[in-house]
Amino acid sequence: MARGDQLSRQWKIIHILVASTAGKTAADLSDRLGCTPRTVYRDLEALQAGGFPITTETRGKSSYWLILNANRQRVPQAFSIPELMALYFGKDMLKTYRGTVFYDAIESLLSKIKATLPPAYIDYLDRIRNRVDAGPAPRKDYTRFGPVIAELNRAIIEEKKIRMAYVSWAAGRGEPSAGSPSG
Repeated sequence: MARGDQLSRQWKIIHILVASTAGKTAADLSDRLGCTPRTVYRDLEALQAGGFPITTETRGKSSYWLILNANRQRVPQAFSIPELMALYFGKDMLKTYRGTVFYDAIESLLSKIKATLPPAYIDYLDRIRNRVDAGPAPRKDYTRFGPVIAELNRAIIEEKKIRMAYVSWAAGRGEPSAGSPSG
């Protein structure tokens, strides 16, 4: 097995289960992934051991694997108030990814966190944020690369090949730097 096969397969399992409202059987997943059901069971067990909220429901004679969802089940709160505050405050450190699918997912997560924090905690965090600039520097704006990053993420999930060419541009001159391919 290639080094990234297991991780890639597990990533796909997560995406398949997130997209499925009824869940999937191990046979469904193995057909979709092109592996044996036993491999799927090992991957599901590894994901559960890693803390992913994956569970099974028995319907008739079949077991369906699914990811716990607030619309289906209530996930127990696994974070303490200080941990939620740290995540909320950490948003500023992720500004670099604004305009990408990753930042959008982080924004969604943080809006859910904000809904769980008491108003006094949010006021406190907002006051701190106004006084402290937390985040990597220098910051690069990835907004214009958002569609490209989304397409790369989709290609990874769908196991598509992508051909890319990298051109290093000379600072401020708008032309390829010495030794790099043009175009």
